[in-house]
Amino acid sequence: MISIIMPAFNAAGYINEALDSVLRQTYSNWECIIVNDGSTDDTGKIVESLIRGDCRFNLINTVNSGVSSARNTAVANARGTYLFPLDADNKMHPECLEKCMARFEKNDNLKLVYTDAELFGEETGRWGLPPFDYKTMLHHNMVDNSCLFLKSDFDRVGGYRRNMVYGLEDWDFFIALLHGVSNSQVVKIDEPLYFYRVNNKGRRLTVAAGSRQSEMMDLMVYNNFQIYREYFPDIFTRIHAYDFQKTMLAKKPVKWLVRRMIAASAFKNRSISKKTRNS
Repeated sequence: MISIIMPAFNAAGYINEALDSVLRQTYSNWECIIVNDGSTDDTGKIVESLIRGDCRFNLINTVNSGVSSARNTAVANARGTYLFPLDADNKMHPECLEKCMARFEKNDNLKLVYTDAELFGEETGRWGLPPFDYKTMLHHNMVDNSCLFLKSDFDRVGGYRRNMVYGLEDWDFFIALLHGVSNSQVVKIDEPLYFYRVNNKGRRLTVAAGSRQSEMMDLMVYNNFQIYREYFPDIFTRIHAYDFQKTMLAKKPVKWLVRRMIAASAFKNRSISKKTRNS
């Protein structure tokens, strides 16, 4: 079984499209867990009316706790072997789950399958993601949140970190999830199998335009500092005299260090703006 996990906050205007795309899947062995994250609109009522009588859906109403907490709550109630996150404003191609699962069935050594996407809403066109490379991923993300991976791996890394409250939580999660995984264990399907809604008022672009992006980038390195130290040892050697352990762990990440590990301009151009143009 594939468990589709869907956080929803004030999604009344478009969650029906997301749920309809779930119902249209050619792969039939799925469940869909929707977490209504304290919405102040009619999200809960709309979902209840759409899923009434269909036991494959499970609606969980919670107080507002953020997208990371909502996804973790959904997974805690999931029964599937595989997970597929789907945000409430996006939707899947009818063959999305079938084609992603086919890759796992051909190779039981895989860890994750992701695809290209089609943009819709305020921008249109194909969103072509690059092939996976883990070290490159430490500079900028190329795996979108909507992909297929094992629930056991989610449990192994502890899920989405709740301190990523203003965005980039999926990038942070994939850094942890795919550490130690060879590039051959992550497969990209060169076909747009889901649809990404471009909304210039959306959370991701709003974060990108403000100072919170820098804060989340700092936290991402802080959360995964052992990994960054492994892949960029020269940086840590040079700053050894500054007592890295005390600075990073006892206090908080320092921005000048983070800027040497991640090229902020590259991230803005290649990750955030990918939503409006190809990478």
